Amino acid sequence: MFKKKYLFETNTTRNVRFLKISLQLAISIFCLYSLLCIILAMFSQHESENSSSYFYKRQPDLITILTGDAGRIPYGLKKANEYHGTKVFITGVYSKNTTELLLKKYNNLSIDINSIEIDHARNTVENVLSILRFTKSQNNLKNVLIITHDYHLLRTKLILETIKDPNDKINYYYLGVSSNYFSWRSIKILYKEVFKIIRASAFLTLWENGSSPL
Repeated sequence: MFKKKYLFETNTTRNVRFLKISLQLAISIFCLYSLLCIILAMFSQHESENSSSYFYKRQPDLITILTGDAGRIPYGLKKANEYHGTKVFITGVYSKNTTELLLKKYNNLSIDINSIEIDHARNTVENVLSILRFTKSQNNLKNVLIITHDYHLLRTKLILETIKDPNDKINYYYLGVSSNYFSWRSIKILYKEVFKIIRASAFLTLWENGSSPL
């Protein structure tokens, strides 16, 4: 590709051609990566709309909240407040936090403290493992609503659907806290998330078939 194209091509001409090809390649990669970001945002919106539609006139048996970015806990607790009597499981909570401390911040919500359980996790894989362990310990769960940020939905679903027990009959639904993609911060997070999804996909291909992490 970068060898002399013509018999009498000069080094200067070849360098210019090299820069043009490199620039075209970089632009193509950027466009493809940007397309993946757009697909991710569209997937998340579609997933959230499906969940909202499904739970329009019914309530989930359990709401799980993955922490990691501001806004997830208040959004999840607000949803739990709408579904009176639904259990709540929050995973990824800071180790020094307690249920009492969390609810003290949201004392305007009428949520029974006994209906909330928390767990500590350091990353998305541990979040998912915590959710699967918790759901396995519960009886009669059919529909579980998982709440995280919209950009985080696909990676969460990818990990959960890969590592869950094949005999798990629970239906998992995903609802995202909306991001403002007109802000530079959200755009940066979205671009980073695509890389994390690619990395997670590579990791999951190495997951041993039939192994049980639970």
